Amino acid sequence: MISVRPIDNTSDRDLVDATIEWARTQGCTEFAADSDLKDESAQRFHLAMGMKETYRIVQFRREI
Repeated sequence: MISVRPIDNTSDRDLVDATIEWARTQGCTEFAADSDLKDESAQRFHLAMGMKETYRIVQFRREI
């Protein structure tokens, strides 16, 4: 997982494009992202970036 901090005046699209290009130079062949099931704005963004939804999950946990 890679987390980045946006640079001033850099669009989200530019940031994703730059990250993908960097990953490509590192030998990566796939770019993946997660979003909350309720975050429809993020889902639309990822689709607009050319990504395809692969599956949806529900996570579980239990305190012990």
